[in-house]
Amino acid sequence: MEISSDLSTSLKEPVHRFDRNTMKWMNPVRNVSIGKAIDDMGKLSAEAQSLKKPLTTFEKLLYCEDEQTLYLMWKRHDTRPSASIVIGYLKTTKRQLYLTDTEDNHYVTTPLCVLDFFVHPSMQKQGYAEVIFNHMLEHEKIEPINCAFDKPSPALLEFLRKHHKLESPIWQVNNFVVFSNFFANLKSEESKINGQSERPQTASTSGLVTSRSTHRDSVGGIFHGDIAVKTNNPVAADSPQGRKNTRDFGHQPIW
Repeated sequence: MEISSDLSTSLKEPVHRFDRNTMKWMNPVRNVSIGKAIDDMGKLSAEAQSLKKPLTTFEKLLYCEDEQTLYLMWKRHDTRPSASIVIGYLKTTKRQLYLTDTEDNHYVTTPLCVLDFFVHPSMQKQGYAEVIFNHMLEHEKIEPINCAFDKPSPALLEFLRKHHKLESPIWQVNNFVVFSNFFANLKSEESKINGQSERPQTASTSGLVTSRSTHRDSVGGIFHGDIAVKTNNPVAADSPQGRKNTRDFGHQPIW
């Protein structure tokens, strides 16, 4: 998509990463062309997905409740120095999701979510989608299998299959899609509950339980008559032991 503005004055990288902070700095007053380019591309993306409203707008990125990030790809115009070409974008966020695998195990996790991915029709099938996607993966330090995709189009699913070998998508009731190995390093909610209620016995705990089962409590034995109360032999008061007892228990001063 051609725009009549030289984006090189504001954007230095071919794939520029916008988060909320950079969006606030790059306000529409200072960079009308960037805000308009995002809005126009968002409309085209919505039309391609048959959506009534765009998923991506400059305003949504600026005021969204969750921290959304936009990777915008652009290039300078070949013949017009004062113009630029906006190629496409990819929008992500981290969001808590309730997911289910193919065996009906349930998970609660907060993955990186791909919310909107669009390349302008005039720029498609030229490798730009792979450049944007790989730039995002590199910056986020994440593998494609660990991402969740919000209502992906057939074209996106084919892209993931062709370029990243992600097959057999698992659709969720919330319209997100993940793939089977997504759950490989996650613990299901069922396993967490079972782990708490069926905690394995440690060696020290096992020993303690065994000791309790064989040890005869002397106080309990006295109450139940199982153990006789030992009585000490009487000690003469004028003997050394008797004088010691008188001193210790008779409260007589020793100074």
